[in-house]
Amino acid sequence: MLTAYSQDELIEEAKKAGVLAYLVKPINKQNLIPACKIAVSRYKEFEVLRDELTDLQEAIDARKLIEKAKGLLQKRYSIDEESAFKRIRQISMNQRKSMKEVASAIIITLE
Repeated sequence: MLTAYSQDELIEEAKKAGVLAYLVKPINKQNLIPACKIAVSRYKEFEVLRDELTDLQEAIDARKLIEKAKGLLQKRYSIDEESAFKRIRQISMNQRKSMKEVASAIIITLE
């Protein structure tokens, strides 16, 4: 953010808005280049974190489906949790599908 103002309340608002750099006019090449480098670096860090968050959310969603499918298998076939998990894993390996895909199919079939 490039501004002519340096009041604390404006800086706080910029932080809340997610501003990656705050430059006060007048600026020159000596302070602009480092600020840009830091902003680019922070943006790349945010991208990595966003990707990690997406991966974690997908893993949680898959785990929820697998847990639900295990519960349905346990109820349907009167088996324990470990046996239900092994069944899902075995189907996954045999059909070369993810456990999430297998769990989804089980849920559709047994609900």
